[in-house]
Amino acid sequence: MSRLLAGLSLFWVAACAPDTPPRELEGLWSRSAGGCAANAGVRFDADAVRVFYGRTEEVLFEAPVYRVERRADAARITLTYRRPAEPFQAARRELVLERSAGDGLRPVAHGFADGSTGAVRVELGGEDLARAMTLRRCPERRS
Repeated sequence: MSRLLAGLSLFWVAACAPDTPPRELEGLWSRSAGGCAANAGVRFDADAVRVFYGRTEEVLFEAPVYRVERRADAARITLTYRRPAEPFQAARRELVLERSAGDGLRPVAHGFADGSTGAVRVELGGEDLARAMTLRRCPERRS
């Protein structure tokens, strides 16, 4: 019985632990070289996706779950998240990012599923999120 309880507790700890961001998303991502120089951009962390500007930061997405798929020279990263103001039971949102071999990152799909109304797919056409998440990886800063 104690082995069963120990196994269940390990499973519970692993299930509740924050999801580690994939290496494809390491570092600071920004829209321009000027943004990189100002330390302004997006970081994909285990507990949240954050927007940085110098020493200021703001949570963009909470509790992200990352899934990586490889396609030729590109990687597709599905980011399941919720917005900071949403309750835990709110709609599950998914953002699919594609990372090219040239260190570019761009969103290719964005959707959400609401248990009360069904699944809804959101097009990325002129969506602000599409423009905001089209990023380049900043070079690592040497101190």
